[in-house]
Amino acid sequence: MSPKTRRIYFDTVAFRVVGKAFEKDVLHADLKSRILISPITLFEIWSQLTITKSEEVLRQIQSVPNWTDSNIGLLPWPDDALYALWHQKLAPDDGFTKKIEQAFNLCLAATYPDQLREAAGDLRDAIDDVTDKMALEFKNLLDSARASGLGSRDFSNAWYLGIAKRAKGDPSSKSFDAIRSGLNAYYEFEMSKLQVALDNKTYNPDKHKNDVLDAEQLVYLYDDSLNFLTCDSGFGNLVKNSAQSKQIVITTQDKLSNAMQVESFLRTILQ
Repeated sequence: MSPKTRRIYFDTVAFRVVGKAFEKDVLHADLKSRILISPITLFEIWSQLTITKSEEVLRQIQSVPNWTDSNIGLLPWPDDALYALWHQKLAPDDGFTKKIEQAFNLCLAATYPDQLREAAGDLRDAIDDVTDKMALEFKNLLDSARASGLGSRDFSNAWYLGIAKRAKGDPSSKSFDAIRSGLNAYYEFEMSKLQVALDNKTYNPDKHKNDVLDAEQLVYLYDDSLNFLTCDSGFGNLVKNSAQSKQIVITTQDKLSNAMQVESFLRTILQ
């Protein structure tokens, strides 16, 4: 069996830095076809159209055709990825991908950020709702752990049942070990986050809501052909023992500062 073609997706900072590097240059076609886009990253990028540097953000979004294929390889929403892992088939089409494509085409056609400000604001509100909900769930777990000494087995069971719910799967149909194996970077991130919180009596989940979206980026690593490029060194500490840590490529913004550097860097990762 021939090896899978290695592919890569970016976190929000890497996306923006690469977008800046390719505002005028074009990435070689063989690499463009191997770059996928995380919807988590897109949602964060689009919500940034409400900030003061919105014109800069829009230029970086509009450079995407210079460094990806015209038919953008969009990863599924994390819940759909969990469904695919659990059921070994694609999640039913709910029109999400089509909506993302329409939103992206709207960005490509825009001539200035104000045309997108209202939609971007709505998107930011939607992201805030998701992160608020997940931060509250983690707070409840943390409170239980502090109150009753929640052990790793208790956490693992709660984590597993949460995955089953999101994947629309029957918890009795899969083993915990099988799901943890497929999501071991994601699992370790969550375990490490809980331990950090337990070790810090003043830890406030509301101040760490971005961790929610960071963790979701790791769901896709169940596909061992995928690599995740991030400029966040924190991943190195939180998932250092994961078998999937080799799929996480941590770099700095200065190493992605121009088109030539990016192309050389990507070839090294994807060779």
